Amino acid sequence: MPFSKILGQERAKRILKQVLAREKIPHAYLFTGIPGIGKTTTAGALSMALNCESPVDGDGCGHCPSCRMMLGGNFPDFGVIKVLPEKNNILIEQIRELNRKIGFVPYAKYRVSVIYQAERMTDEAANSFLKTLEEPPPGNILILNAPEP
Repeated sequence: MPFSKILGQERAKRILKQVLAREKIPHAYLFTGIPGIGKTTTAGALSMALNCESPVDGDGCGHCPSCRMMLGGNFPDFGVIKVLPEKNNILIEQIRELNRKIGFVPYAKYRVSVIYQAERMTDEAANSFLKTLEEPPPGNILILNAPEP
């Protein structure tokens, strides 16, 4: 979903569009807020805008192959790690798999990986993720979603 379809969040959208316009993309973000506010949707819009072949006003065009794959939910460079329901946490195995995936060159310009409910990482998972967060491989953007900073 492009930024233009996200209701509200005007300040966040403006900041992200300014980052895109400057073409100096930070490798990590922390998106905070109550569940359902649109953190993961905004991460998808950022991924779409970053990888669009013909961006329009800092937004994905919706027509190029990357945008169509994002809209169809099958873009290979957008991934979300979620809490395992049976464990009620994000485990070290999930972080190891993320580290393995981001070691490969992205399909498009950037790979965006979202850690949904990042506060639910086990200590082992958080420790494993720390090095990746500090120095991710080129072309990777990490977004941590959490209710509070």
